[in-house]
Amino acid sequence: MSLFEYTKEIIESRRSIFPTQLDGSKSISKKDVEAILLSANHAPSHYKTEPWRFIVFSGTALNSFFEKQIELYKSLTSEADYSELKVKKMQMKSNNLSHLIVVIVHYNPASKLPKKEEEWAVACAVQNMHLTATSLGIGAYWGTGKLAYSNELHQFLGLKENESVMGLFQMGIPKADLKLLDKKFTTSIEEKTTWI
Repeated sequence: MSLFEYTKEIIESRRSIFPTQLDGSKSISKKDVEAILLSANHAPSHYKTEPWRFIVFSGTALNSFFEKQIELYKSLTSEADYSELKVKKMQMKSNNLSHLIVVIVHYNPASKLPKKEEEWAVACAVQNMHLTATSLGIGAYWGTGKLAYSNELHQFLGLKENESVMGLFQMGIPKADLKLLDKKFTTSIEEKTTWI
């Protein structure tokens, strides 16, 4: 298989694998987590600012993280919007995930780059992580949302003023009987491309 064919296969087989599809009894090796992080470091960034930062949670620290998430959800959610199902989902994640990586953008105070360019670089880093996880047989899902972006979570993580959470990269070992669906596209690439 050529490098092109292998790369194409990895790209086309990448899927978001959700926490419900993971086997909570199995853990990812530290070596594989390090390989995933190293792949992020190979992402492109304008002026080589390398704005990606990561905080890795596993084991009891992972449980503590979701306890904090539940606490924040309860304190930040109105009674009308509160859902016990969401709390149960967070508890399930705590049990099913092997590792959770908080994805952070670190805006360089000395840089004149628009913030969105730094965020695009971090998104490239996350795609590298996703592709590496796929090649290692690791399930991953990049989650976002109100709690991830909250000031309270930023304070809990000890982030600096020039840092912001861009999401939670959730990883684990897929269940043995997991059947992944083919990717469905609403429109073809031809409908999204203009040739001039």
